[in-house]
Amino acid sequence: MRKIFFVLLGVLTLSCEDFFEQDVDVDIPDHENKLVLYSYPAPGDSLIILLTNSVGVEVPANLFELWMSQAEVEVEKNGVDIPVKLDTSDEYFPFFVAITDLQPNDRLTVRASSDGYQSVSSEVTIPNPPQVADAKYAGRRINIEGEELAAFNFSITDEKDIDSYYEVSVVSVWTDEFSGEKFENLSATNYDSNLPWINPPSDDGFNLRLFFEDGAFENNEITIEFLADVWELANPEYYSPDNNNEYYLSVKSVTEGYYDFVTAFGVHEDNQFPDLFSGEPVPLPSNITNGFGVFGAYAETRLKIDLGDLDD
Repeated sequence: MRKIFFVLLGVLTLSCEDFFEQDVDVDIPDHENKLVLYSYPAPGDSLIILLTNSVGVEVPANLFELWMSQAEVEVEKNGVDIPVKLDTSDEYFPFFVAITDLQPNDRLTVRASSDGYQSVSSEVTIPNPPQVADAKYAGRRINIEGEELAAFNFSITDEKDIDSYYEVSVVSVWTDEFSGEKFENLSATNYDSNLPWINPPSDDGFNLRLFFEDGAFENNEITIEFLADVWELANPEYYSPDNNNEYYLSVKSVTEGYYDFVTAFGVHEDNQFPDLFSGEPVPLPSNITNGFGVFGAYAETRLKIDLGDLDD
């Protein structure tokens, strides 16, 4: 009986090796080059549009060669044409800009065309800023993986009768003592939550934002807690009021196209480092007619956070 067991074990092992070492021929379809458009307008900003072209998976991509400057770009805001110009301040990465004062509920339409490509178009409506309150640092918590992280919580009231999507981060702002100029950055290397419907866009340990939708509290108010591996909190000796550091909760209402693209791109990034059960291709969503990319929008609310005792 023992001999039969080891024979079966050997056969199973050989079978597994054969299974994992199989060569599979994949037919790659012909690629039609298309225009790729990215834009993320927000209230108070001008409309910035990045335009590139696409290449097939078998073609080596030179990033500098993909950038488009020879194109016609048209923008409408609430049905009125807005002048668009090409900004070449960076000779390698030119972009198009429509200088206008954007506000919540502005309806934006963009069209782009260039010789040799199909014309592309998309539209988006800038959302209202999220209704958030009571943002605070809530001490330390243990996440489901047993790691100690800084906890933050806030309340949010969902906008009624629309599907809402949100992005959360902690922002640190500091002032240069010589120039008086303000600087800011996303102040965490990783976000997490014990609430299953609040999702980091990636599992690779560098989640600079959290995303969630309103399915769990639609048309209602809820208090949300999330966890952050905040560098300054993990190393309080580097934090000092003398450095003029201020911390803010940033909550953004984002459009569905923005939400779908960023969360899918997070999975794509994870799959660049595959293990046994990952590494699969991730189709990235696009809301660009006849092309690729995303025309998203967001509106932000910031609340200052009193960090209290950093040793908690």
